Amino acid sequence: MAQVSSAGLLWGIRAGFRDYFDALEDARLEFDAVERTPTGFYFPARPSGGFSGGLRFTAHGGALDVRFADPSLEQTTDGVLLTADLGEGRRAVARLLDAASASTLAAHGGVAEDVALTMDGSTWLGGVYAPWARMDAVHVLRSHSTPSPGAVD
Repeated sequence: MAQVSSAGLLWGIRAGFRDYFDALEDARLEFDAVERTPTGFYFPARPSGGFSGGLRFTAHGGALDVRFADPSLEQTTDGVLLTADLGEGRRAVARLLDAASASTLAAHGGVAEDVALTMDGSTWLGGVYAPWARMDAVHVLRSHSTPSPGAVD
């Protein structure tokens, strides 16, 4: 597992999901320009905005097939959303309830601790977690940030 030291997004999805997945006998995790860290998955920042890279979790003979790629933070009238390409188009997977604004996070970095799954996020995870289920914190990292297990920015 890597320790990151450049700008990007760090999100673990949900610790319980990672623990469950890691314990599966036929679990397969594919990385595309993403690094696994002790606290989640690191997606490097794009110079043009947003983040790059992708993940694909597969298990249960293909019954579990979860994709997450090219995340970004989007400002709406209702707050900040974490969006990503889920393999069937771009969707809002989580709402960052305690984030000031997408532009503030992008410019200065920070952490959103209160992260709730959206309807699309619930569908993305197969309905295992209901909409509004709390997820792992979302960290927007600036250069030379190195989160340690359990730490917050």
